[in-house]
Amino acid sequence: MSLTLKESAKSTGDFQIAPAGNHLAICYQIVELGQHHNAQYDKWQPKIQIGWELPNEQMEDGRPFVISARYTASFHEKAILRQHLESWRGRPFTDEELAGFDLKNILGKACMVNVVHNSAQNGKTYANVKSVAAVPKGMTVPEQANENIVFEFGDQGFDEKIFNSLPQWLQTTIIASREYQTMTNDTPVDDVPWDDDIKF
Repeated sequence: MSLTLKESAKSTGDFQIAPAGNHLAICYQIVELGQHHNAQYDKWQPKIQIGWELPNEQMEDGRPFVISARYTASFHEKAILRQHLESWRGRPFTDEELAGFDLKNILGKACMVNVVHNSAQNGKTYANVKSVAAVPKGMTVPEQANENIVFEFGDQGFDEKIFNSLPQWLQTTIIASREYQTMTNDTPVDDVPWDDDIKF
C-alpha cells in the first residue's frame, strides 16, 4: 500500500481528550495502519490514520491538544476520506488527482475539524473527528508545534525508529495488519474487529 491517495476538556483516566467543538487544526501525522479484515464485508481493507494538532487549544502542560481519525484508504466517491479531503480543500478532486494523490501533501496544512465526544460501553468518553472543512478566509494560523510524522510500509521499507516512536496502542494496530504479519512471517489476523473510533 502507498500513501499516494468549546466544552471543557474532560479527563478519562491519565489523559486529557480534545475539547468538543469546531477547531482550527494543523495536520502533523499520517500513519499507514496496513490492511485489516472487515468482518462485515469479509474482505481486507487498507487503513490510515491522520492526526492534527489544535494550536488554539492547550492542555494543562501548555502543549496543543491533538486529535486523530482513522480512514479506509480509498478515493471512492462515497469514501469518508475523499469526502473529508474535498471538504478540506473546498473543491472536488480532478481526474488527474484521483489517478494519484500523495497524502503527504496535507502535512503541515491547516483546516477546521469538528470534534465530538462519544461515550463507550466501558464508561469512558472519547474525542472523535466528525467533519473536516477549509479554514475561513482571514483566519490566522499559528506556527505548528509538533514535528511531522509519517509512517508507511512503502518502497523505503519498514522504518523501525518511527514505528517505535508511535504510541503503544498505535503499534498494536499496525502489528495486527496483514503487511506486518506478512513481514514477520506470521499469519494475518482476520478475526480482530476493526474500530474506527480513536481511543486516546
